[in-house]
Amino acid sequence: LLFTIVVLLLWMVGGILLIFGTYHLARRVLPPKDEGNGHHYPESIRDLASATGFRIGAFYGILLALLFAQELQGYQNIREGLAREAAAVSQTYFDAGRYGGPSAPVIREALKAYARAVVEVEWPLLSTEQQLSPETWNDFNRAMDAVERLDAHTPAETALRARMLTNMGEMANLRNLRLQHAAESHRWLFLVPSLAGMFLVTIPFFIYTPRRETWVMLGCYGAFAGLVLFFIDGFSNPFDQPLQVSPAPFERLLEGHVGSAPTMTDGMLAGGNG
Repeated sequence: LLFTIVVLLLWMVGGILLIFGTYHLARRVLPPKDEGNGHHYPESIRDLASATGFRIGAFYGILLALLFAQELQGYQNIREGLAREAAAVSQTYFDAGRYGGPSAPVIREALKAYARAVVEVEWPLLSTEQQLSPETWNDFNRAMDAVERLDAHTPAETALRARMLTNMGEMANLRNLRLQHAAESHRWLFLVPSLAGMFLVTIPFFIYTPRRETWVMLGCYGAFAGLVLFFIDGFSNPFDQPLQVSPAPFERLLEGHVGSAPTMTDGMLAGGNG
């Protein structure tokens, strides 16, 4: 939390400094005619500057809104997909116990290892290399192979096997979507137009005298723009700080029934088929 707050403040301070610097540079490049009461430009020029700034600001606001909505949607998709994936793991884990037989311990152990690898191996790897863990895929494939080899003899076993296959298929789809999101996270794609928008919105302010009120208004604009860009940047990569999505659903699995349940032996699963 402290790291997130620090990064947020840095974005806001950076936005303020960027706006102040742009304003100062614009006045150096286009020096005012005089330093009178602030109305040294003709009214037509001041109206044009206001209209230009307003229109650029409106387009810039729309751009930020679209970027924010897009990145937030992707961020929420990762969180929801993670919860659905953990639910599929839990359901398959218990369906294997209901099915019974010698394959059930293999499936359950593979799923337990899979959940642990997602938390301990895959999540850090997504943050640093934007890749899924081969170890996690191996655990997934062990569980999938065991489910596919099940030889159902009763309607109940057929239904359990079909549901386990469906859940395993959903797990694979969600993993691929996670990989796609991590691989397609390019922060520069939003940083370039966002920073350019901040420059262009600020430039028309050069006609106004640098009074206290001017600095306050520019500072408010810079701080808010930095705040919005902080969230857009954080949402663009949910696997990294400062707004990293936590693999909490899998952590709860490991802390609860999946992580603490003992591996079933053949004797405990008597009566089942594999």
